[in-house]
Amino acid sequence: ALFALVMAIVFFALLRSGLNLRMPDPSLSREMIVASLAVILYGVASARANDSALLLMVMLPFVFAMFRFGTRGLLVLSALVVGTYAAIVQSRGDLVGAGMRGRESVAVLIILTLTLVTFSLVGGYIATLRLELARGQRRLEEIIRDTEHLAMQDELTGAYNRRYLEQRLSGEVRRAQREGMTLSICLLDLDRFKEVNDGFGHAAGDAVLIAFTRLAGQLLREGDCLGRWGGEAFLILMPEADFEAACTACRSICAAQRAERIPELPPEFSVTVSAGVATYREGESANVLLQRADTALYRAKVAGRDRVEGETRGNAAT
Repeated sequence: ALFALVMAIVFFALLRSGLNLRMPDPSLSREMIVASLAVILYGVASARANDSALLLMVMLPFVFAMFRFGTRGLLVLSALVVGTYAAIVQSRGDLVGAGMRGRESVAVLIILTLTLVTFSLVGGYIATLRLELARGQRRLEEIIRDTEHLAMQDELTGAYNRRYLEQRLSGEVRRAQREGMTLSICLLDLDRFKEVNDGFGHAAGDAVLIAFTRLAGQLLREGDCLGRWGGEAFLILMPEADFEAACTACRSICAAQRAERIPELPPEFSVTVSAGVATYREGESANVLLQRADTALYRAKVAGRDRVEGETRGNAAT
């Protein structure tokens, strides 16, 4: 009992001090299993008689060991337990002679060996099943992550897709309503994109979309959200950006796109971009905010393309 109490105090101190966090297994399960076996075998060695009942307690730590050790570890643990018990009965002289006590000790030793070997084999099978289950769980998590990735990102450009943008915009609008923060959105459309597809093929059109996504992503802030709204249209969400900051960012994108040259297109062919900017007004919905940005984009197209039009507080700004 004193031996068990000392072991309990030692493990309690390790867990409370945090030293266990530096070990490969912070739960100290294997160490506790070995310690408990040591306490039981010490009790068996001290019993001197009728130790078989105490020896049955060895099975309890082995039940836990089946879930922490592999087959090899369990067999090693079994060998240590059997060897220790054999040394105990040998030191008593129970294995010498052919008396009842000797035959009983040999029988107990054989039963203990067969039982622990069986535990080891079953435990190894359980360990294999747990390993396969863990691998399957990791694989399932990877599949879920890939599915979520596909569900929110455009396959061609790698930008966020419309479904994700709608959900994100609704969330940002609610946040703006709740916290009173500024929110601007930019709706952009590539000019003359139909001419690219009709004149140079859809592969060239795909190259234009991919190049624009890369270019715009490099010019935006870390907290901004760029996504493909549909076709050649893109939407940028700019939390905590006022109207002027959003217009400035769009003008930078327009200028960079104007200078961009696509290898799949002739050098003289330039694909520009038009943009419409709208800043959140208190109490309006995400749909109304989008509609104002779309109206601003339409004005940019009508005014000659390759420009930024904006609408905020009822005033238009170019």
